[in-house]
Amino acid sequence: MFKNTLANGKGSKIMKSFKGMSSVVLAALMLGGCASAPVVEIKPFDKSVSFEGNYDESWSKLVGFMSTNDISIGTIEKDSGLVTLSGDDLSPELIAEYCDAKAPFLWVLTGGKGSGSVLMTEDSGFITATVNVKFQGTSTYTMANPPQYKTAKCNSRGAFESAVLGSLQ
Repeated sequence: MFKNTLANGKGSKIMKSFKGMSSVVLAALMLGGCASAPVVEIKPFDKSVSFEGNYDESWSKLVGFMSTNDISIGTIEKDSGLVTLSGDDLSPELIAEYCDAKAPFLWVLTGGKGSGSVLMTEDSGFITATVNVKFQGTSTYTMANPPQYKTAKCNSRGAFESAVLGSLQ
């Protein structure tokens, strides 16, 4: 029976049909895999904290924390309680920890930026600290010559804010 199918040309049609169907199935699996990528939910986090304490001691803790982490101090004004932040060359690992940056398909997350401020005020022995920071992830497509770069805003995961606020208490 198989010889007859090949002899009368039907085998060729069956093989073409099989190849066509396998291509459709393969494409559906690939697209289905992309469409069903898990969505990572970012849990709510505090950007501000109030506590009882000494302003000068808390200020020293804040400056100490900032000077030992990767986000650089832009300006610092103790009288107003303002510290501006400027991290222009953050590692891809740090960006992935601090925000939900994702590189597009075939691109690689190569780093990013962080900017913002920390405001610390005192009122009757109570200190309030507020962290406002925004991040951007940078991705590179290395298969192009020259390589292509793309920068996109990303949502904070709260890791940086929690670390800053935790260092003060």
